[in-house]
Amino acid sequence: MRHASCGARGAPPLAMAHHQTLGSVIMDKPILKYVYNGRGHEDLILSLPNYERVADTYYFALDSGIRAGDESFEKVRTIIASLLAQWNNAVSSRESVVFLPYDFSDEYTGCLRVLIEDKVVHVTPGFSKREGWSFSPSDISGYVHSVSDFRTDGPSISFSREGWIDRVMEAAMLLSSLET
Repeated sequence: MRHASCGARGAPPLAMAHHQTLGSVIMDKPILKYVYNGRGHEDLILSLPNYERVADTYYFALDSGIRAGDESFEKVRTIIASLLAQWNNAVSSRESVVFLPYDFSDEYTGCLRVLIEDKVVHVTPGFSKREGWSFSPSDISGYVHSVSDFRTDGPSISFSREGWIDRVMEAAMLLSSLET
């Protein structure tokens, strides 16, 4: 499944979502993976069971919240790690629903809606019409609780809250070993 990630190429496709409950989710891919290609396009992969989307890191390189003016591989890697840490902070909060962006595009943001229960999180991929350039990947605090136009484009998957946090931490650790 390929997802056009640049606003110039159009909005993401819509699909009917269905719900999967997985007691112990086994994933052989990191939730978010950076595949450096030197272009800033089609180099970030979101992977969930039965769902995968490719996004761009273009706005990560332009992010002025960390090392303004630097558009290097190391900066993008640092900002992705920061984004993952923000995801875990949001899921660890006392909120009942949060939105975790990953695809910062011209005309929308690809994101995950996370419904939080005591020990379980229900993760649904989708998007918002909020433009990816309107906020920075290094500071998603204004986004996490403000999405009002979420549209689903994939299946809802349930994880243990602890399991989700562990998977996100695992993706962040893999970033530290990534080389150009």
